[in-house]
Amino acid sequence: MQAALLEALARRAPAIRARWADLLRAEPAASPLANPETLVHLVGWTLRTVLRRLHAPGTRRRPRRLHARGESSCPCGQNPLRAHFAAGEQALQEALVLSQAEGPHPSPAERDAALLELNLVFRDLARREMTAFCALCLRRPRQLAAPPAPRPPPSPGARRDSPPFPARARRRHAAPPPGPFPAGAG
Repeated sequence: MQAALLEALARRAPAIRARWADLLRAEPAASPLANPETLVHLVGWTLRTVLRRLHAPGTRRRPRRLHARGESSCPCGQNPLRAHFAAGEQALQEALVLSQAEGPHPSPAERDAALLELNLVFRDLARREMTAFCALCLRRPRQLAAPPAPRPPPSPGARRDSPPFPARARRRHAAPPPGPFPAGAG
């Protein structure tokens, strides 16, 4: 992305934050965590992160593909960050278009490249944050690698009174430590 366009976006940061907050408040909250008054506190951090990644394109990994808007691996659909990132994407795209319109007019290829880069950076951040939040979700299905192996039946010659722990552990638990203090504590 061109340096002049990045500077124009940085100058528009207060307007982007305000528009982002307005868009958040326009959507109904899907859950208590998606309350717009809660999500609005993430706007500043998210905007700074996106602008920082746009300024330093060599420091980020290039995603293999452009993720679709709102695409996530959230199976329950209750991730509160979905509304946050949807509103942010719209606010940033509007700011980009306004910045392109007020400066020297870029060619259509440059406009498309700037929008593509903004979308790549923003959607990569959104995907990472939403995936991290979904990892903590209580509604996600529990995945077991393999069912536990069944215990073998006891052999006919096994002792019925064998202790539940091995011999090494039996020695540790055999006698209580002498006196009111554990051994070696004095």
